[in-house]
Amino acid sequence: MNSGQLVCTPYCDLENDTAPNACAVLCPNNEVEIWDDETMAPIGAFCIPGTGGTCDPLAQDCGPNQGCFGFEMPVCEGIGDVPSGGECAAIFGNTCQKGSTCMSVITKIDGQIIKINEGRNFAG
Repeated sequence: MNSGQLVCTPYCDLENDTAPNACAVLCPNNEVEIWDDETMAPIGAFCIPGTGGTCDPLAQDCGPNQGCFGFEMPVCEGIGDVPSGGECAAIFGNTCQKGSTCMSVITKIDGQIIKINEGRNFAG
């Protein structure tokens, strides 16, 4: 999937986590909520294009053209093109190749880690 490319993506159910089309099943933590303009109440959601269900980042058990990324609840996402050790971007989506994740540089003082942050603000 290329940046700016339009792709079909499924609607998902925000309210029933056990439904076959539940956001928690199809694309956990990778959904966009749709809000009613007048009441500001959530009326639905759709999955972020290129995302999938939960996975194991060590097993990399996602489908074709996806990698497993994240920490607290890893999910399948489209694979980026930045190799391990390359500079990545903390954007809405993944920029790293399969098997890596975008993290800030670790700062150590006297052997103690004082800062480590995942480079993304979703999925873990």
